[in-house]
Amino acid sequence: MNKYYSIGEISTITGISKNTLNFYLNKELLFPCFINESGYRFFGDKDLWQLEIISMLRKLNVPLKKVKLIIQSHDNEKVTNLLKDHKKEALQRSNYYLQIAKDIDWYNEENKKINKIKKKEANLYLEYLNSETVIANHTAQKTKNSEAFLTSVAKEQLDRTGTIQRKYGYLIDPQKIKNGIYKPQLNYVKLYGDYNSVDSENLMVIPAGNYLISTLHIKNNQANFSQMIDWINKHNFRVKQVFAEEIGLQLFHYNADYYSRIKILLGESD
Repeated sequence: MNKYYSIGEISTITGISKNTLNFYLNKELLFPCFINESGYRFFGDKDLWQLEIISMLRKLNVPLKKVKLIIQSHDNEKVTNLLKDHKKEALQRSNYYLQIAKDIDWYNEENKKINKIKKKEANLYLEYLNSETVIANHTAQKTKNSEAFLTSVAKEQLDRTGTIQRKYGYLIDPQKIKNGIYKPQLNYVKLYGDYNSVDSENLMVIPAGNYLISTLHIKNNQANFSQMIDWINKHNFRVKQVFAEEIGLQLFHYNADYYSRIKILLGESD
């Protein structure tokens, strides 16, 4: 004689709550064997097995729509193929969350750079740097809001790479630094990966060359460039271009008071 169970008994046996069992019934993942005259639903041993399958698939995070297809298939080959497809999706999600973890670690390191530079004087040093390609707000776009422009142009690239990692910078007026004035002529952002999704007109190449590098405190668009300028004069160089890049990544507005890595591209004196 077949044994039948009420929904409460099924809940006790399986550990699945009554609310979840009713949810499965509403989603047509589970059907009662019969309903008595009082309207109570009863289930058999096969339903216990079906609930075992549903629980297993839910632990694998298989969506309900796919769970229903698997239950209805009654075909191990079809089930295997459905699970293989789910595996691909799971790996994609795994990579997504791994990138999130990497980005959080990266942001933590960027914040450490900000705190570290506030506690000590920056060194002045000479370094040869290779050329870099960046997304830039050229003077041709000067009528556009700089932040809005860079956000708009960089959006597709950021979506494609799936990371928050970036570096903001400025091309500084080289004539103004002699008077301690920090005046950006255009701004740019460095992203990771290639720039295949960005129009070439929105790209700029920061040239390779010998750079004099230091970190300066920028406050109200002023900075003390004297040490860098004295070194340049002493060693008989001239200033070709001046680039400034943020230290770390700040998510909040800090244009009035912050630290910046200054890179002066050197040229031979005329």
